[in-house]
Amino acid sequence: MRCFLAIHPPEDVIDELAALRERMRRTRADVSWPAPENLHMTLRFLGETTEEQAAQVAEALPAVLAQCARPVLTVQGIGAFPHVERPSVVWVGVDTPDDTLDEIQAQCEAAASEAGLKQKRKRFTPHITLGRVRGRRRLGALVRQMREERNFFGGEFTASAVTLFRSDIKSGGAVYTPLEEFPLHAVHDPE
Repeated sequence: MRCFLAIHPPEDVIDELAALRERMRRTRADVSWPAPENLHMTLRFLGETTEEQAAQVAEALPAVLAQCARPVLTVQGIGAFPHVERPSVVWVGVDTPDDTLDEIQAQCEAAASEAGLKQKRKRFTPHITLGRVRGRRRLGALVRQMREERNFFGGEFTASAVTLFRSDIKSGGAVYTPLEEFPLHAVHDPE
């Protein structure tokens, strides 16, 4: 089964992302736009995993993630891989004022590695994938719209958990099923 670890934004942020996605769709560029309920920030794509590997990851994460502070995440800006002028993946950036998100991602990476999954070589770039470019049709219109949306602000939220998802590719697009949720440590302000 294909799996990944991710943070799912709250509904108000999803609504902002869905509105941006709709504005981008109006360019009629040849892009696969995931359904709004599928929008998420991947911390570690696990790829093809056995049930045993998924169980190992699920067993390793609760204790270590319970020690990680809940990061405050700001969803803003729009970009593309490899870059805006030649997009293959259109994304919205995710910023945080400290290194808590990096620590969470490192714990996810360590759990995947312990389960025997190959270590990722790419540097972690926090983002939410908005769409995947399939062809060159109307790409200029998409790039122009991305430039217009460069200051997009989708909101701010405090992430409370990491979720292990299963990804099933269907004829109508990917279906993401949450398998397990791992709470992050709640930091309480002193009174």
